[in-house]
Amino acid sequence: MVKNITADNFGSAVLASDRPVLVGFSASGCRPCRILRPTLEDISDDLAGVLDVATVDIGVDAPLAKDYNIAAVPTMLLFVGGKPADKLVGLQSHQEIEESIMCALGVETYGYTSEQ
Repeated sequence: MVKNITADNFGSAVLASDRPVLVGFSASGCRPCRILRPTLEDISDDLAGVLDVATVDIGVDAPLAKDYNIAAVPTMLLFVGGKPADKLVGLQSHQEIEESIMCALGVETYGYTSEQ
């Protein structure tokens, strides 16, 4: 399940999380963001127990987007240990997102590893 988070709970939901967290920064009027949402839901289901998936609406929490230099939506940041470990900008496929996650976590998948 993808969690909707705000500046109020970002610290506890993302920065203090024991698991990696993929955060999708989006906007309500953004068509690519709406297209990406089911993919994020699928990734959340596929990697349940491995990482959490959350979204931030930059229209509501613009300062949070500014803090992480989000210049375009959709943008996804993977947080590991409370720090950004990877960034994906634009509409991405399920496979591209999962490969990026696994590479950032040092797990081999689809023939890619973090050493590449």
